[in-house]
Amino acid sequence: METERLVIDAVRETDKEDYFFNISHDKKVLETFICRYAETPEEFDFSSYPGREDLFAVRLKETGRLIGIVTYFDEKDGACEIGYGIGSGFWRRGYATEAVRRFLEYLFREKGMETVCASFFTGNDASRRVMEKCGMRFSRFSEKELTYLDVERDLTYYEIRRDEWEALQGAVRKTIRVAAAVITDGGRVFATQRGYGAWKDYWEFPGGKIEPGETPEEALRREIREELAAEISVDGLIDTVTYDYPEFRLVMDCFRCTLTGGEPTLLEAEAARWLGREELLSVRWLPADLQLIEARLLKE
Repeated sequence: METERLVIDAVRETDKEDYFFNISHDKKVLETFICRYAETPEEFDFSSYPGREDLFAVRLKETGRLIGIVTYFDEKDGACEIGYGIGSGFWRRGYATEAVRRFLEYLFREKGMETVCASFFTGNDASRRVMEKCGMRFSRFSEKELTYLDVERDLTYYEIRRDEWEALQGAVRKTIRVAAAVITDGGRVFATQRGYGAWKDYWEFPGGKIEPGETPEEALRREIREELAAEISVDGLIDTVTYDYPEFRLVMDCFRCTLTGGEPTLLEAEAARWLGREELLSVRWLPADLQLIEARLLKE
């Protein structure tokens, strides 16, 4: 998962130092986020964190360093609760809101949740504002106080339903329909690197916008001629991916294709590679393309 400034992915063994200093040893964070305090790196038990499917690192995109975490738990009947914490050295920069917004998208779109809730210690206005900025609304107060750090505390719960979240997305986004060519050759797929715009240097499957009057297959053949000066056969639909970028909703029909004429010549992209299955995650993909890779290609 990515945002403009952040990467949200699995916690790694190499994150121990950042996790210690930004979460478990940061007393300001522990006043807002339930976590066991560690006085020294030696007493910090990190062993259970790497590889957990419900725990994610929040990283600065420019450095790759862990500055916080997001997690979900108590999953039942299409509902779950989330928690999040950002190191106090990174507060007041909008990172928590940016991470929670992207995490809600993951939970609704990829995990199929119907309702997501979160709680904060009553009186913690900073956490309340994060939830409100993400579209969450007051749900309830905790039925009984929680003893944490030797203090009796009340919890306030906020929540958001899938339909409420989708309404927020649809209110600000137009829809763009495109077709993408997953060109294969002996177990490898062809990828190009974008050379322009906000997503410069990210990798994608070649293709483009479906023009009025075109079928997706016709659009693909035209786009490959324009981008690569090559001919392809369109062999079948793999999947249709929907992804909400900040400015628009992308609906991408993804087809398995084969080169039938000409060697690919880069007329628009800045680079291209043939990638084997084990290499698919070795480059930084556009989010919609990565969604296809994780949902379908890596499972084939």
